[in-house]
Order: sequence, then structure tokens, then C-alpha cells
Amino acid sequence: DDRERATILEDAAAAAQAAGRSEIAERHWRHLIELRTVLGDRAGAARATARLASLLLVIQRYDAALEEVEAALDDLGGEDPDDTAAVELAGQLARAHLLRGDLPKAVAYADRALGIATRLGLIPVATDALITRGTARVLIGEQAAGIEDLNEAISQCTAHDLPGLELRARNNMAWALVADDP
Repeated sequence: DDRERATILEDAAAAAQAAGRSEIAERHWRHLIELRTVLGDRAGAARATARLASLLLVIQRYDAALEEVEAALDDLGGEDPDDTAAVELAGQLARAHLLRGDLPKAVAYADRALGIATRLGLIPVATDALITRGTARVLIGEQAAGIEDLNEAISQCTAHDLPGLELRARNNMAWALVADDP
């Protein structure tokens, strides 16, 4: 049935993304968003949109990612602000603003996502937001605070077996330190 199809489609999208097959992953994420919408699962559609946005950010389609996330947040308009999908979207919105160079917005959305995700026990979402905030802080000139955030994110990644996020955190840390310590 459609609910089983949605579960399988989500697994296929994640697998394609992990394999670097971005065109296939994007197609699957978009199909999943449509299917979740037809099923009346607004939160599921929003979560799929957050994952689509993550893919779009990786392949450097920043404006498209920003548009997807903002539209999904508008769709959730009247939903509970502590909804897990809204928190995940806020984290991806922070990343989109970071990658587009709007650092104050990146920090603000990362702070929002980090606070709520931490309270709700969404460790991967909180850690992702911490990486984004740390990177934005470094770019703003708050080097020590940014490095502290990135170190905390690396510790959380190690503690909770989040290798993909750990790689991102370590890469951002290396980038932040290379000028002082090549």
C-alpha cells in the first residue's frame, strides 16, 4: 500500500544519496514528498523536504534548497513549533543561510533548531545544527565559540555513532583552523 511504498521510497532515496546518485535521490525525495502529501502526512512530507534540502545543499543548489525549506515551513504554518519535522526544517534552513553567506540568519535558525532538538532528544538534528552554528560563528569572527561548537559536535558524533555528521564537523573544523595551523 502507499504507506509501505513511502517507507521503501524513503530508504531508496537515502541509499541513492549515500551512493552519490544525486539525480536519483532527488527524484525519490520529490516522489516521497508527493506521496506523503497525498497520504495527508504533512509532517512526513516536511521531513522528506528537509532531507531533499540537505541533498540540494550538498550539490550546491543553495537557492533551490532555501525555497524548498521555506515553502515546507509555510505549509506547516499552524503546526506545533516543537514538531520534529519543523525542527529538522529549521536546521536545514540554517545550513542554507550559512552556505548562501547570510551568517546572522544561519546562527539564529541554528540556535532555534539546536534548542528545540536538544529538548526533544533529536540528537542528529541537534548535532547538525551545532555544526552549522559553529561554522557560522567562525565566519562571523567568533573563532573560539565556533571551534568550541565544532569540538562539541565532534564529541556528540563519536558518542552517538554519527559518522556522516562527524565527517562534516571535522571538515569544517579543518577549514576553520587551516589559516592558523596548516
